[in-house]
Amino acid sequence: MTMLQLYKRSQHFVFITISVLIILLSCQSLAFARGQTNGDLPSKADVQNQLDTLNKQKDLSAQDKLVQQDLIDTLATLEKIERVKEETVQLRQKVAQAPEKMRQATAALNALSDVDNDDEMRKTLSALSLRQLELRVAQVLDDLQNSQNDLAAYNSQLVSLQTQPERVQNAMYTASQQIQQIRNRLDGNNVGEAALRPSQQVLLQAQQALLNAQIDQQRKSLEGNTVLQDTLQKQRDYVTANSNRLEHQLQLLQEAVNSKRLTLTEKTAQEAITPDDTARIQALSHIHHS
Repeated sequence: MTMLQLYKRSQHFVFITISVLIILLSCQSLAFARGQTNGDLPSKADVQNQLDTLNKQKDLSAQDKLVQQDLIDTLATLEKIERVKEETVQLRQKVAQAPEKMRQATAALNALSDVDNDDEMRKTLSALSLRQLELRVAQVLDDLQNSQNDLAAYNSQLVSLQTQPERVQNAMYTASQQIQQIRNRLDGNNVGEAALRPSQQVLLQAQQALLNAQIDQQRKSLEGNTVLQDTLQKQRDYVTANSNRLEHQLQLLQEAVNSKRLTLTEKTAQEAITPDDTARIQALSHIHHS
């Protein structure tokens, strides 16, 4: 069995494992969600109002301080839930837009084959002034730098997507364990643990909702992994080809600049010769031929 076959086999095993894990976690999340929906969680405004009321009290008891910290942590958790859900929406949009981006990258890559050949390019460049050529050189250098930056970004994103399945598997497994721990605490299954404060129960429910939102986000990221990888690879192919084109174009431009400078130098030298110099040169030439 070749290394490539071993790699493909290991990747296939990883995806099967992750698929099974996703199914199990989905079922678990649904079971947990029966007793907890977004409607069961207080709004950020409600939590903030409770916190403001507590903060107005001059002397807080030890219990009040615990409740105060619960409210602070709950508020932070609710904000995290909002961010995760916003990120998930953005991820869905990114996946939905991927086919169109791939089409655009493919069209742009095909269009690179329609550029002028070197002879036509040299002819076009020879008609430009030195100033125009220098401006083009500056523009191509900027384009080349941007292209190389894009290439580095695409390579980084591709590496992240290629290693995503393993990272997601670990993250989802950790989240499932944390959800189970929270469920045990909410159900009072932890031996020796004191009864939960109402504010503590709300905090745990918010933390459970955050974990469920994160699992949903991870699941969506895996569903879009392949299409995002394919799109990035096509975009990278285009940027690589375009960088090569820009480098070649820069070479032709530099040749044109050097040629134009040489022509101008010769012309300037010719214009600097006085009529007397011309007469002497002609006389010397006549003597030489005699």
